[in-house]
Amino acid sequence: MMKIITDNYNTIILATPVYWYSMSGIMKVFLDRIYDVLTIEKELGRKLHGKKWQ
Repeated sequence: MMKIITDNYNTIILATPVYWYSMSGIMKVFLDRIYDVLTIEKELGRKLHGKKWQ
């Protein structure tokens, strides 16, 4: 996850299989950790500003 935040990517593509009309557990954990970075580690979360999420 730190590689995604610190490297110079412009677009981040999220892909996961759909299980019972929801995302996989691994994707849920990833998004929870990204949310924590945005709310708790604000200096690190600012590095995600301006990136496209698809």
